[in-house]
Amino acid sequence: MDKIANDILKELNEDLVSHRWIARAITPTGNGSATSSLEIETLLSELSVTGKVEIGLTQKAKPDYLEFVAWMGTVPKQVARAMEAVSNASDSYKEFGFGLYLRENFDHLERDG
Repeated sequence: MDKIANDILKELNEDLVSHRWIARAITPTGNGSATSSLEIETLLSELSVTGKVEIGLTQKAKPDYLEFVAWMGTVPKQVARAMEAVSNASDSYKEFGFGLYLRENFDHLERDG
């Protein structure tokens, strides 16, 4: 695993890692190029296949509690969904198009349907 992947795993011991955190780690200048999108996809795939990380979203479960819902599906489908969520989000919401959590810290898998 490369340095950024290891940094993410360390950061995940404290909290979630958002799309923005990953994008800034890959391209500190924040230019958001197509290259950085490909690097993010590669990094998400690399982290997901370790079995240590889940991709998904946070949602409000109670007034004072956010829960992390891990996405179902194959790694390629989860990665594509993450990138699509970022692409479709308005600028102010791109940071949280997806999140990463350690597998032992997610609340539940999304439900079908």
